[in-house]
Amino acid sequence: ISPLEQVEVLSRIFEGHSDYDSRNIEILKRIMLVDENDSQKIYGKTGSVLQVKKYLETHFMDNVSLQDVAEKVNLDKSYLGRVFREECGITVMGYLKNIRIEKAKELLLCGMGASEVAMQTGFADPAYFAKIFKQEMGITPSRYREYHHAE
Repeated sequence: ISPLEQVEVLSRIFEGHSDYDSRNIEILKRIMLVDENDSQKIYGKTGSVLQVKKYLETHFMDNVSLQDVAEKVNLDKSYLGRVFREECGITVMGYLKNIRIEKAKELLLCGMGASEVAMQTGFADPAYFAKIFKQEMGITPSRYREYHHAE
């Protein structure tokens, strides 16, 4: 039963009481964190993981640390790291690295140079970007672009 359905059930229970009014429903909704416009919100560990993924997917180009992410979702960084790894099978920073590599591949295929791609994908150092890209892809960024442009 969703939080919104729970509020509806509770409102029916309180309807017969003399002190019942519409304010009670609003209070219940706030307590249960119900958003009438989004009854499909997910809370708990899964909700936190989804929030982290969304944050990383929109801030991959920024200098992001585990502490930054934990603060955005109001969790302790150790707890967040453990929950994320349990839910996703990868660390938060590993997930961020994967996003950055996928974005880098897209930009390389658009003809952007490796140094510019590094800056656009959150790698402060082009040499470090090239090293990580080669570790993950097995070839350098420039070879990746050449190979895929030839196809």
